[in-house]
Amino acid sequence: MKISLLYKNEEKSAVTDAIYNLSIDRCAAVFCPDSARYDRFISVLSRPLTDPENILYRQAILNDFLNNPKLFDELKTIFLRYDKIKADWIELRSGAHVNEKGSSEAILSQTYSSLKVTSVFPRTIMSFFTSISDTLSSYKLSSPGLIYIRDYACRMLSDNNLEEIGKISALFVYNEADDYNYEVAISLSDDFKITGCELTNIESKPKKQLLEKQHKQYEKQLRQLYEEQMEPEKPESTDKKENKLYRLISGLSTKTKEKLNTESVIDRESFDTVMYILTEALSQIDNTLTKITGDIYEIFHGLSSEMQFYDAAIKYCEFVASAGVPLCTPKILPMESELTELGGLRDLFLICEGMTNEQIIPNDLSFQPELEGMLIRGSNNTGKTVFLRAVGIAQIFAQSGLPVCADNATVSVKSGIYSHFSAAEEDFTVGDTAGRFEGEVRCIANILDSIKPHALLLLNETFQTTAYSEGANGMYDILSVLPRLKTKYIFVTHLLDLYDRFNPEKTLLTQTILTSEEGVTGSSISGKRYTLTKVK
Repeated sequence: MKISLLYKNEEKSAVTDAIYNLSIDRCAAVFCPDSARYDRFISVLSRPLTDPENILYRQAILNDFLNNPKLFDELKTIFLRYDKIKADWIELRSGAHVNEKGSSEAILSQTYSSLKVTSVFPRTIMSFFTSISDTLSSYKLSSPGLIYIRDYACRMLSDNNLEEIGKISALFVYNEADDYNYEVAISLSDDFKITGCELTNIESKPKKQLLEKQHKQYEKQLRQLYEEQMEPEKPESTDKKENKLYRLISGLSTKTKEKLNTESVIDRESFDTVMYILTEALSQIDNTLTKITGDIYEIFHGLSSEMQFYDAAIKYCEFVASAGVPLCTPKILPMESELTELGGLRDLFLICEGMTNEQIIPNDLSFQPELEGMLIRGSNNTGKTVFLRAVGIAQIFAQSGLPVCADNATVSVKSGIYSHFSAAEEDFTVGDTAGRFEGEVRCIANILDSIKPHALLLLNETFQTTAYSEGANGMYDILSVLPRLKTKYIFVTHLLDLYDRFNPEKTLLTQTILTSEEGVTGSSISGKRYTLTKVK
């Protein structure tokens, strides 16, 4: 199990490179100069969500963070420390590596050292669960994502099994191997080969335990095991063989081990066998705690990276608000609805260029289900590209769980967001219009090959450098195909002949015009105001 702040349901979204044509990368660099947050932000926006539940999931979490800034800061600190646990663990365990070629006593000591390191981390992680639970419980939350994390942390803390794991771990954290007596259960086959063992009990040694008593206690146990091993081989029985279970008390102090050896209570081989049994039992505990720690750790691992997205999102909201531009949380509709309505839409790029709300002219868009596409014409520098860019940014931000720069917004999810913006003249050799046209054709062909139903295609002055008739005919063929692919399009164009070829009931035909009326929507260029309106 793994908890995510970005996804309620597992989703593999398609990558869109439209963020670069729409200058989203340039915008993010303004309000999010930190490289780590920037990279995370762009990475997430490059994969717009298609599951409405995931979009609403992010919207709610971001709203909780915006409403509780202190909560965000506290969680960010907790998750950042949490993600450092594994690195610390690996570093410490590297110094407790078990060398299997040493003496039995040395291997036992190394195994215990490894176990001692491992035992720190279940308790450390549980302390993080306490921090997460306490932090989230001190705020009034509305997002299902944060509420789930809070409740999960609480359940983990009340889990009896985890409490027992904590108690077991605590036994090894502060003490040394010789501070305990160990009860080990050993399974032996009929030919006295060890088939399994486990630690069944651990007891602290009495402070004033006498060596003579130790000697007698261990001599009895070890002698019994030795004698059993030396028994002559028994004839095979037709009855089902059962493993024999033996118990021994170990955890011998160094002095006791030396005494046992020197007095030849048992031979060296048998003594090494006992050491092996104890080492194996401790190793199994180490492995078990390692797996448990790893499983628990993975539940919240990576949340600090996901918090970087929300960090950038908060910076975005604060930046837009500082310019006096309104933000709204869009209403999200499923793909099949095919409805997009944007009221008072502003272009984020203009805000990042330093313009305030009073300087930016809002626009409206009503893209009804029956419409197949939209054409936009007008003179140069009259806001056509500004409008196209604003719509594209709003679509991507909405599908990323972010507010959009508008008074109100209703957005149907798109399966993919594609774009083609005609390259600048300086990117091509003077007079190389043929090469440019060929490149644009290939680009459009690649888009058409990858488009799925309910996609959105944004086109800006495509085929502008080729022969007029060639460009008009080519674009008409392309745009005529898109409805069959169930793909909506918005096309900024100088190919005016296209307006006569499309049905205005199926295609939204618009243009930018100069106006001097107060409060009319449009674009402001050099003090002039332009509005986007339907072609009559």
